Amino acid sequence: MVERDKDRFLTARDGDHMICRFQCDLCHFRNIQKRDPNPEVIVQDALMLRCIRRANLDTFWARETSTVLANGREMRIMARKAALVGMACPTPDLGPYPVVDEQGMGIAVLILMRSLDPGRNEEFVQYNTARKMRAAFANFWQASVEGQNEAVVQRNTTKLVSTNCPTYGPWFERFMLGMHKRQGDQSYPDKAISIEVMLALMVRFDAAWEVAKGQEKEEGAVLFPALFSVISFCGGLRGEETPLMELNGTLSSFAESGRHKLPHVIVSLIGRFKTETGELRHMLPLAAITKSGLQPRVWVGRMIDWYGKKGITNGPVFRNLETGMAVKASEYEFDILLELVAIQKTCGDIINETVDVYESYGVSRSFRRGSNTHAINQGLKEANIDHNNRWSMVERAKGRSPKMRMQQHYADVLLLLRALLIYSSAL
Repeated sequence: MVERDKDRFLTARDGDHMICRFQCDLCHFRNIQKRDPNPEVIVQDALMLRCIRRANLDTFWARETSTVLANGREMRIMARKAALVGMACPTPDLGPYPVVDEQGMGIAVLILMRSLDPGRNEEFVQYNTARKMRAAFANFWQASVEGQNEAVVQRNTTKLVSTNCPTYGPWFERFMLGMHKRQGDQSYPDKAISIEVMLALMVRFDAAWEVAKGQEKEEGAVLFPALFSVISFCGGLRGEETPLMELNGTLSSFAESGRHKLPHVIVSLIGRFKTETGELRHMLPLAAITKSGLQPRVWVGRMIDWYGKKGITNGPVFRNLETGMAVKASEYEFDILLELVAIQKTCGDIINETVDVYESYGVSRSFRRGSNTHAINQGLKEANIDHNNRWSMVERAKGRSPKMRMQQHYADVLLLLRALLIYSSAL
């Protein structure tokens, strides 16, 4: 640690009170509890005072030391210049404040307590988990009698909300920023599935499919993890998006897409997409066979045949067969990771032996990260990648109502087919 940073987040600095609203620990305690603390007798009082001190320091440290010192220097110069002309320094009073928790110290204390909860990958929860309490409080504020006097100002497409919710105030903004600086972020992204691993995975699924042929239950056990894998990778889909695949739209275009001069397969996704409202359908065309030899059309065809034997033509592709309800991506995670472990053991060094497959890979992001990485390696431009993932961008969120006839959906896709296939074709 650099010597000058040894007291970072541990002490206040000369001039912090001139750049940030400040009340002492005792005043904040009185504002919240409406009484004096008794930390020697009441353990909760001692804990609250420690949290208040921590919140005050976090608020101070939202600004760097150089900024605080420069601001204090200018204030002292201002005071000297005022004295030269015989006037009092024209600064407002720093207090006293009313005995009310106007700054939101109470909720700041609770957020700090939340930050001490056990984390999934670290000893404590991360900042992004703890900060959710701020949003929850703000939502509750708006639903309460306190929120009835809030004003909305709108100009063109910009909407501004005037609120007296303390968690949107300047002090609280500083507190959250300082807390974030102190805690930092620990990211544990899913490891990307390389194209070599993806090809090995599909080889294993193909072999398992040949063994399972003619046995409905065994076919299903192979089919859906394999289909999930190839659709997620070739479509560059997140784990929560792939289960949105629906059967009717995929089935209705299957025959025609195979006869097209650019053979492809349509993956029909239906659901609530980020940045959009209502139930919307997206038709995602994928190359029948990618440059590396992945075959999404083959697996979609196997899925259609499998459901056809059951007389099923509607509903989610990835479903619980008993209830007909869509399942989550986690339904297939163990089966896929099991295959990755086998690949690690049998396929040379394409998955390093030091990698903990169960910890490093996941269906949430591994396929998408691997897909996007391989697309970049293949020379695709960012615009091509974004175009493939077009529903995640507000300006390209052109989803159609699911009530529109499928022929109309498919006609729209065909107009842009060559551009839409650039991504999956290159994989």
